Amino acid sequence: MITDYGEIPDPIMTAIRNHVDHGRHVGSFTTAVLENDLATAVLRGDENSLRCLQAIVKYVYNDIPSRAWGSQEKVAKWRQNIAQLCESTSARHLTVAS
Repeated sequence: MITDYGEIPDPIMTAIRNHVDHGRHVGSFTTAVLENDLATAVLRGDENSLRCLQAIVKYVYNDIPSRAWGSQEKVAKWRQNIAQLCESTSARHLTVAS
């Protein structure tokens, strides 16, 4: 299935990628989407984000790892795991560079 996610606002797409790739905390709307709390997402989203909510949810569901979204616990665990991975990678770089 090929889906065009071009309608997703760049700041939302960037926030999702920052969560997935770097374990970064993101805004309240995007966090609510990642935590599968769509009621909160609807309450916190601006007009542009809400207009694209279906595409955003499809992107999260189809294109990011299932371990990175779905509940508060899964989102927190993902961030923790990515942070640990980044720390160990940084430590390896420091060891190799020394």
